[in-house]
Formats: sequence, C-alpha cells, structure tokens
Amino acid sequence: MLSNPEHWETLKCIRCGSCMNTCPVYRRSGGYSYTYFIPGPIGINLGMLHDPYKYFDNVSACSLCLSCDNVCPTKVNPGSQVYMWRQNLDSLGKANAMKKIMSEGMEVIFDHPALYDAAVGAAPLANLVPDELTQFSQLNPWSVGHKKPKFAKESFHTLWKKGKVK
Repeated sequence: MLSNPEHWETLKCIRCGSCMNTCPVYRRSGGYSYTYFIPGPIGINLGMLHDPYKYFDNVSACSLCLSCDNVCPTKVNPGSQVYMWRQNLDSLGKANAMKKIMSEGMEVIFDHPALYDAAVGAAPLANLVPDELTQFSQLNPWSVGHKKPKFAKESFHTLWKKGKVK
C-alpha cells in the first residue's frame, strides 16, 4: 500500500469516522452495503488497495460529493481517491459497459450546445412514459420499486432567460 504513489495517503487515516458521518451514501445505506469490512469512503479506498479485483464494486457507492475530503482531519481526501479509482476501472477490466456507453453519449450531448438544448427541451416528454416501462433491474437496478423523478416543464436556463430566477 505504501508503494502506491496515488493512494498511499490512505494509510494516514486515523479512523476517526468523519468521512462516514458526512457521507450521504453511508448515512442512507449503512455499513452492511459495502463489501469490504471497513465501510464508508475510507473503506472503499482501503478495499481497493487490498484487492481491487475483489472490491471494485464499492467505488460505485460514492456520489463524489467530496464532503469527506472537506472534513478529513488528516487530509487523506478519500473522495478524491475514490474518483481516481473510478478512472482506473477500465484498466482493471472492471468498468461497467453500459455506464461507458452512457458517458460517451453524455460527452457528445455536452460538446454540442444545440443538441444539449434539444435534449433538455424534450426531457419533459419522459414524464409521459409509465413507470412500469422504466423499471429494468439490469439497466437501472435502483428503478425497481421506485417511481421515476418528474422533469420540470421548463429548464433552469429557460427560467433564467425569462427573469424568473434571480
């Protein structure tokens, strides 16, 4: 672990629990949802340092809000390290193929403002799709048993242009 140039700082952790106390994912799911015996942001990093092929699934349990980076007294920056681990999933052969395709699609949309505006304008049409047609355990496991969020009728940018947001 000490020889890892990107993640050796994880060893500075004093196990104070600050990262877990501030982590919105840990607060909602608890420690039993992590596969490594130490839960939370620091556990994700320790698990990956111990065996990335066994504990790679934990890196997806982070929202990357980085609140753990802000509260860590030893400046281990567990959230930033989780982000670095995510960047390496492809080289480990553990990247989710569907997420890669979705990321590439989002990159195209964000690189073309006209396409982005069209997508945002068409987004409220998704409200017309019944919940039953959006609940696929393979594509989106979270959707099973949850209602999909409703899209706003007008985007933030439209409201801003109209002067309704200050």
